[in-house]
Amino acid sequence: MTQMTAESLGKQSVSATLAQLETEFESSVTLRGDSFRGPFGVLVLSNNGSADNELTEPQSDQAEGNRLDWNIFSPTITWDNAMFDGLYNIPGDSRDSTIPDQLMDIIIATADAQSLLQPSINPHSDELAKRSASSSLAPILPSLGVCSGHTTIPPQAADLLRYFKENVISLSFPLRNCRYCPWQTVHLPGAMSAFADLSIHYTTSHTRLSLFYSLLAASCLHKYTRGSSTGDLESSAKLFKDTATQHLELALQEQAIEPKRASYKEILMAVLSMVMLSIFDGENTRAQAFLVDAEYLIRTRGLPRQYKSPKVRSLHHVYTFLRIMAESTCGCALLDICPDRPSSSLLSIEPSSHSLRSFRMADDILNAEIDLTQAKGNKIGQDDIHLEVMGRWDDTLFSDIYGIPETLLNLLSQVIRLANEQELLHRDASTVDVRTTAELKRRASLLEHYILSWEQSPGSSSKRNNSTASNSGQNATSSRNLTANHFMVLAMHQALILFYYRRITNISALILQDTVRNCLNFLQRYDEARIENSKAAPPYTPDTATLWPGFVAACEAIDPDLQSSLLDWLVLTGQRISLGSFSAAAGTAQCVWKTRSETKDYTLSWFDVMKHERCPIIAT
Repeated sequence: MTQMTAESLGKQSVSATLAQLETEFESSVTLRGDSFRGPFGVLVLSNNGSADNELTEPQSDQAEGNRLDWNIFSPTITWDNAMFDGLYNIPGDSRDSTIPDQLMDIIIATADAQSLLQPSINPHSDELAKRSASSSLAPILPSLGVCSGHTTIPPQAADLLRYFKENVISLSFPLRNCRYCPWQTVHLPGAMSAFADLSIHYTTSHTRLSLFYSLLAASCLHKYTRGSSTGDLESSAKLFKDTATQHLELALQEQAIEPKRASYKEILMAVLSMVMLSIFDGENTRAQAFLVDAEYLIRTRGLPRQYKSPKVRSLHHVYTFLRIMAESTCGCALLDICPDRPSSSLLSIEPSSHSLRSFRMADDILNAEIDLTQAKGNKIGQDDIHLEVMGRWDDTLFSDIYGIPETLLNLLSQVIRLANEQELLHRDASTVDVRTTAELKRRASLLEHYILSWEQSPGSSSKRNNSTASNSGQNATSSRNLTANHFMVLAMHQALILFYYRRITNISALILQDTVRNCLNFLQRYDEARIENSKAAPPYTPDTATLWPGFVAACEAIDPDLQSSLLDWLVLTGQRISLGSFSAAAGTAQCVWKTRSETKDYTLSWFDVMKHERCPIIAT
């Protein structure tokens, strides 16, 4: 009998066989009858009573389009995991559902009522008799078990969920008034579903647990930056963030190994949320690693979809914006790495659609013409998640989501690529290619012309204003919102000019003071229009802000009055929206001013001053 049992295992170990049986039993795959395993059939796994154990996530609606078989991506998993730490093959989708306010209030109210009777923990746990229902925000490590089968709900969860809904709203502050904001359409519903699952089943998927704990961390951080004294908010935020990271890593590993797929929108949302939390904590290098994970997810799971729902597209646009902002201040030139050029542009047939693409220019693009007026089709527009193809895409969502024309971000992406090529070319002076150098100069001249002559097209920001107006129910304020957003776009344009002359030509900042003054003027006029808008806006309408133009302008300011005014804008805006990134940007700008004053070298930038840091700042 022993020999028969051993031979029945084949090449698998006993542990592996038992793990496989457990996986099949708990999977969402419907078994045909009972599962009969073992030489004597001693392992009879019936699926009749498995309803309580199944945590199958809801399937997507029919509009999401046909699913792709995950097995077609399996050959790439091992290779990509070896090259990029933390990259896994992640998939899936879930129903497009937003939790109504009434339902959310009922769920949280129910949890509050239950907490009066007993703590929100597993009733079978020995901890039940040890904890009181009036727990503070001080973190309790044993309650956040990541690998255990049962997860305890932190006692402050209901309050933090409500706080996020009413105050934080979005981890990306430019999106707080946008009806396309994925933190409202994907993250909050996912976290609320996790809260409900934990309340009933005491467990849920690792993806939703990551969404749940990252939302709690965001609420704690927001409270902490507002100076709230309720409990140990900073420690709680760190604990929740670390727990969210662990669940995300387990979710990524799980989906790379097992055929069952998590929700694509939720897993991508979880990664992007960790990007933002890492930025808030000043862990910018870690944020970049998560952005690479997000790119891998999008290229392997998102782009192959024939139909991309508005929620999927909004997630892709958020990734693009965050990645371009990160590359502008933490690019490959700063990290002292030299990624390969893409073998061909997106306009050509790429050998592998799953390949990660660096912010460099493809070999066949160097000699191509630059034409910002060229129309991009939907296929190129949706696949161009790094905006490496010059042109205009009419179906872009950037104006709806960020209020910024895609053409402006496209130009910024081109400047980043050109700057990286120049930096890497000069780094290895022994192998300078004369033809490549001449081509880069030609492209720099054409790019300069497009940037200086760029103008905001009429109505380019009206789509964002209509989205904001419909979200707030105040169509009458649309024209005033247009004015405020118009000034932010103009500030972005002036910052782009500053960025070009710093990264491409590297001229003295003394020549750029008029452009710095223009950027500051537009930022101030934006604030004035925003204040005027707030008078007619509904109560509790959240503030929005975009850090990048203020940071770039501050780093180039030399005049003491300009420095003081830009420093005030960064600090006051950070205080207004309770976001620490603005304070970090102000500190970086002050380091640039100090170094320039000491060396009298006015060509120094944050790249030179902060080069000891792998990634000094991500100005989102």
